[in-house]
Order: sequence, then C-alpha cells, then structure tokens
Amino acid sequence: MPARGPGTGRTVPLVRCVECGHVKDCDERGWVTVLSPSSDPRIHYCCNCMETLVRRARADEAEEAEATEE
Repeated sequence: MPARGPGTGRTVPLVRCVECGHVKDCDERGWVTVLSPSSDPRIHYCCNCMETLVRRARADEAEEAEATEE
C-alpha cells in the first residue's frame, strides 16, 4: 500500500479575530489569545485590531488624566 501524503484539511481549529473576523493563517504571528476557562471559547485578536484597541485605551487614559487635572 503506498504511503499517503499529508491531508489538505486543517489540523488545528480555525482561529478568527473577534473584532474584524479575519481568519489567522498558519504563518501569521502577533495574534493575542485571551485565555478562558476550558468550557468557554477563547477570544482571539489579530495584530491590527489589537493595535487599535491599545491605541483607543491610551487615548481614553489621556482624556481621563486631563479631566482629573482640571
């Protein structure tokens, strides 16, 4: 019987960004996974959405600091 080559299907579960819906490619790096209890689904963020979230949080903190100073 000849040896079978690797299958074409995914060997790991599909990872999709919770913000934009982008599906992670196998070679993509920099994604953030929010860990959760084993019974809950994990949340994933792509690089671009994570950067946007961090910038938004920094802007909110800066506005808060300015309001406190007044």
